Amino acid sequence: PLFRNAPTLKTWQRDLKAAGITYKTADGTLHRKSTRKTFATRLAEAGVVNEIRGRLMRHRDTMLVERTYTEKTDAMIRDERKALQRMERFIEKQRKSKTG
Repeated sequence: PLFRNAPTLKTWQRDLKAAGITYKTADGTLHRKSTRKTFATRLAEAGVVNEIRGRLMRHRDTMLVERTYTEKTDAMIRDERKALQRMERFIEKQRKSKTG
């Protein structure tokens, strides 16, 4: 495993302080799990496959990571569309070469 244990509350608070992030505000406290969606989304944007994202997030059900924690950003959607268009062009080229 990447981490033997989940970070303690004390570790979480120390890390937030080091990053200049306020733990308690008038709106409440920043919970450790509140950063999971951002973490999963940033990993996906970086091209990390879902299985690895699941492991890094300590989930056995990687589809849970995909459905619950990974936000599809506009850039990710554009990249997926471009990949589909490339695939369509490749298939069309193969079709033409066989009938050509």
